[in-house]
Amino acid sequence: MWFVNQAALGTWYAQNNIDIWRTYLTVMYNIVNFGLGASVQDFYVFEKMQINYFPDANGINSNLLISNPITDPAVLDIVYTDPYYGL
Repeated sequence: MWFVNQAALGTWYAQNNIDIWRTYLTVMYNIVNFGLGASVQDFYVFEKMQINYFPDANGINSNLLISNPITDPAVLDIVYTDPYYGL
């Protein structure tokens, strides 16, 4: 059984039936809101957190795990440097 890709069908319909000014307005909204707003804000917020609170692996214990710190330095290093789930 074959299903129609709803995203592709919606894009095709929009390109053929929506006024061009609406497309331009959507593009401008995405550039301003996401390109200059949300993604830049997220980048600088996380960069500022890393500089201020997590300059090294010991920042995890002093800022995140205050009541139950990690005592094994190898585990602390893995938590800090893991490429997928670490800081």
